[in-house]
This record gives sequence, structure tokens and C-alpha cells, in this order.
Amino acid sequence: ICCSPRSNAELSLWNPGKGRSAPCTVFGIAFYSSILLYQFYVLLLSFVLWRQFKNPMNPLWRIQSRYWHLIVFSLVVVLNAVGIATDSYDAIEPMGVCLPGPSGRVNLLGFMVVPLLFSTALSMVFLVWSTYFMKRNIAQHKKNVDAHTTNAMEDLFNRTLYYAIGVLITLSLLLVTCIVFWRKHDVTRDALNAWIECELNNLLTPDGTGLDVDCEAMRDPASKVSPFWFMSWVISCLC
Repeated sequence: ICCSPRSNAELSLWNPGKGRSAPCTVFGIAFYSSILLYQFYVLLLSFVLWRQFKNPMNPLWRIQSRYWHLIVFSLVVVLNAVGIATDSYDAIEPMGVCLPGPSGRVNLLGFMVVPLLFSTALSMVFLVWSTYFMKRNIAQHKKNVDAHTTNAMEDLFNRTLYYAIGVLITLSLLLVTCIVFWRKHDVTRDALNAWIECELNNLLTPDGTGLDVDCEAMRDPASKVSPFWFMSWVISCLC
């Protein structure tokens, strides 16, 4: 058992900035960066696709592509730097991953829920808007252009639609998972602290006193999280 000496001690792995687990933070940075890169690049691609139909002659205002990539990587670096500076990289054992957030409910909201909500909502808007533009262009081409060109646009429309469905399902799963952990954060942490205290009391109580307590039976049902949400991080990555 690794107990933090903080006032709210819990079974946990902490940021090495406070002298805690370096592997947890290194893994957390890699995992968190992967999630950020995925959501921001989905958002960027959705935006570029929308702009391509909105203004095909000058979709990105003549800004070179490397600057758009620089914006994405800058956001990832800034969020990771703030996570390290605020001692937010942490994990509880059932999650199987280290992330910025488990150490505090506000951290989980700011580092995970808000960026995912922002990316998912805007990506959905841009992708839906793009499919509308594409469908409208197909209808116009059917009247004025040959069937071969129209079929090519319909194929592009189907590919875009399948892509949109896939990425939005993945982003939505990540978002819902983060919201579940955010809503359950405080009650789950309190229950975990109480369970550890109960088990330690049982361990330290002399045999034969009859004071052993069924710690599992004392757990608040509201503090329990479905095993699916612990696996959904991996399911999202596989998607």
C-alpha cells in the first residue's frame, strides 16, 4: 500500500514533482498527450473539411499547414505543463492508467472533461455542416455535371459520413467516461479512504476480539463505478 502523507491520504500514485511516482507521471503524460492529439486533430480535420466546402478558393486564409500543427502541439504542451505544475498526474489502481485529474475533482473537470466537451461539440458541428454542404453540392452536380463526377462525390460523401460517425463515437465514449469519473470523484475517493481505514483496523485488531468488520458490505453503493467505465479508456483507444 502506497499512502500519501497528505491530509486526504489515499491509495494513490502521485506526481514526482512532490517526490512521488515518476513512472506514473511519464505514462500519464504519454497517455494524456495521445488523447489530446487525437481530439485536437479530429477537430482540426473537421474544421479544414468544413472550410474546404465553405470557401474552396481560400479555405485556411493562406496560413501554412505547419502553423496549424504548431497550434495543436502548443496546446498539448501547455496542458501537460500545467498538469505537472499543479501536481495533477495521479491514478487509482482500478483505472489502469495515470491521468491528470484523479487527485482533484476540479482538475479532472479542467484537464479532461472541458477539452473533450469542447472538441466533441465543435467537431460534431463542423462534420454535420460539411456533410450538408457536400449533399447540397451532389444535388447540384446531378443537374449540371456528368454521372462519373457525381458518383465520385457520392463516394467521398459516404467516406466522410463513416469517418464522422467513427470519430464522434470515440470522442463521445471518452467524454462520457470522463463525466462519469468526474461525477463519482468525491464519493468514490471518500469510500476508498474509508475502505482502506477499515481494512487497516481489521489488520491491526488482535485476533479473537470479534471486532473484525466486513468492509466491503459497508461501502456506499453510490460510490461504485461499473467495470465498463474502467475499460472504456482502452476501448476508446482501440476505436
